[in-house]
Amino acid sequence: MKKRIISTFIAVMTMVAMVGVPTNVANASTDINLVIDGVRVTGQTVAPILEEGRTFVPLRLIAETFGADVSWNGTTREATIETAAFTVVFGIDSTSYTVNGARRTLDAAPRLVNGSTMVPIRAFADSIGATVNYNSATRTASVDYFTTMTGTLRINGSTTVQPIVQAAADKVVSMNRGLSVTVDGGGSGTGI
Repeated sequence: MKKRIISTFIAVMTMVAMVGVPTNVANASTDINLVIDGVRVTGQTVAPILEEGRTFVPLRLIAETFGADVSWNGTTREATIETAAFTVVFGIDSTSYTVNGARRTLDAAPRLVNGSTMVPIRAFADSIGATVNYNSATRTASVDYFTTMTGTLRINGSTTVQPIVQAAADKVVSMNRGLSVTVDGGGSGTGI
């Protein structure tokens, strides 16, 4: 649990924004709302798709919203998502994917839509330890990751970056009722 809190906290500190940057929306085929940690995501170039009871979302948008790095291999047609704790690989048109090297099975394969890799939102959420809910009345898919942490974390170290770490800690704690984070300085030597 502590490893997940620390990995997630590091990802939060490196995130520039919690939602995607607005762009022109093209070919939106549905009116599905996407909410990540309580914030509605807008401006995606390819909108989420509801197909046979499954919600497909643009992988790069959702992964980068969580602070993950995303890479694409055109030869193998695979998208790789890397976070502090997880490496997830999805293949286009393949019902098999991996999480930290362990093979898992999808009931619906990722696909390309207007140049975007679309994956089942539940598979993505499960692969990084997030939770997902779908409200059919409002057509809203919600993913919660940074809002479900619990436990205690104490951070000591560089006084130079202490204000940045404190701001990140305050944000994470405000999003998680069961989390406590204490930030102290003391110099880089105490961090080691």
